[in-house]
Amino acid sequence: MAFVDPDGKEVKPANKAALNIIVTGLTPKEAGFVRLNDKGFIDGAYLKQGMEKLGTVGGNYSSLIELVNDERIIDVIVSRTFETSRGIKDMGIATYQSEFEQIYEIMGKGVTKEQVAKAYPSYSTEKEWSGWFGVTLYPDEGADVQGTSVNGHVQVVVNDVTAVDEKKAPKKMASTFAHEAYGHTLFKIRKLPHSHGSIKSLKSDSPENNKMLEIQIKNRENEAERNYDLHQK
Repeated sequence: MAFVDPDGKEVKPANKAALNIIVTGLTPKEAGFVRLNDKGFIDGAYLKQGMEKLGTVGGNYSSLIELVNDERIIDVIVSRTFETSRGIKDMGIATYQSEFEQIYEIMGKGVTKEQVAKAYPSYSTEKEWSGWFGVTLYPDEGADVQGTSVNGHVQVVVNDVTAVDEKKAPKKMASTFAHEAYGHTLFKIRKLPHSHGSIKSLKSDSPENNKMLEIQIKNRENEAERNYDLHQK
């Protein structure tokens, strides 16, 4: 697993945008065993030492070990855009706002929040994430839709452009990395169905739902968010 910029050049650990989305998804103690070797890859032997010394580790840490030990090269890219065999794609700006805030912005200048609230009383004021947060590219599939990776590697791309304050964005990025890497990528490596179905549910046994993947992703995202909060204390 390597940390790379969109142009494919290796990046040293000083690039926090790439490194932090992994380490902050682990507990602080687990994160202490994440380091890069002289080739820019995560040191698998040191991760193993961490598991032996810590005794008990979380699902994200064990998932990371599994990815690092795989023979495939997995690039971790932090960027709003990514390149595939079908060209350069732009994930746009992710937002964290309510329906009310969205409609208020659309209305533009000349109206007050009170006027908008009166005109659209059913619009929720509860904030939620919206947008395209990340994507996983493979060298051997996806050619007919988003395209394949252009360098023969698996690529986990996390959107770093958000319209929210700096405190919320990194947490979402850590969660997104866990979603893409410990969900889609890990299931790909395990040779399990690794795409969402037309139904995304933690409970439905419908053949249109990849229940096992949805549960894995939810658990890994939740763990990443809990661990991120531990790093802020």
